[in-house]
Amino acid sequence: RAIYELGSFFDVVANFTEVPEGVKVVYTVLENPVLKDIVVQGNTKVSTDKLISLLGVAKDKVLNTKALNDGARNVEQYYHDQGFILARVSDVSMNPNGVLSVTVNEGVLEGVVVKGNDKTKTYVITREMKLKPGEVFNVKDARRSMQKVYNLGYFEDVNMKLNPGRDPNAVVLQTDVVEQKTGMFSIGAGYSENDGMVGIIELGDNNFRGTGDKVKIHWEFGGKASDKNYSFGYTRPWLDSRQTSLGFSVYDMTNEYTDYDYQGDDNKKRSRYDRNRKGWDITIARPYGEYL
Repeated sequence: RAIYELGSFFDVVANFTEVPEGVKVVYTVLENPVLKDIVVQGNTKVSTDKLISLLGVAKDKVLNTKALNDGARNVEQYYHDQGFILARVSDVSMNPNGVLSVTVNEGVLEGVVVKGNDKTKTYVITREMKLKPGEVFNVKDARRSMQKVYNLGYFEDVNMKLNPGRDPNAVVLQTDVVEQKTGMFSIGAGYSENDGMVGIIELGDNNFRGTGDKVKIHWEFGGKASDKNYSFGYTRPWLDSRQTSLGFSVYDMTNEYTDYDYQGDDNKKRSRYDRNRKGWDITIARPYGEYL
């Protein structure tokens, strides 16, 4: 066993022969072939040159299986450090010509399951995820995806866990959410000498009908404003896979302003006037980069 664990031999056999003085032991060893080339298969996230360097075995020398086993563990550890926690070296073989074949199974996300979303559409959650079914699973992307879903503001809590997939070394990502209220409604009133009694109604929803769209309505009535003070806005945050957003608003708002002198004294050199804003806006945006 000690000779075999040196790593230079494919097989070791001990033969015992009786002699007048006792027993003679003859060890017959089968040496590993000389390594001529290395072929790496299955790697998409780490370059072949990087993996060969991690294996730590030299060409044109007798293959050392102990060094090869250590190198295979180095490959798996490197993958894990990059977030690919499912990756493993699934097969190592060497043909009679001295070509070493190393197969890497990087681990695949087989599917995504969302639970707890009674109002929010499932696609609103999955489109925020950096992980897509069929891609190599990365735990760092899973954590970032959970942060992005939580940052939507639609949920009190977001949790993710991994379930075994149908295929070996594949997983299903289960996302559990606890929804919270996203709609708002407010009503208020005020009084001034110039305008008299003024009422205000405002309502909106940051997750309109569970689609992730944002809608807001503001209306002021009574006083001089009558029913002229209003604004309406609607925003769709996802138009395409690149997260292009489109928003528009319509408004007709009249507000009273007061200008003061340079010392901020409203009893001197002040003027009061009404400012009217009327029109519409269209906004198109796309995020550039992302916080990591």
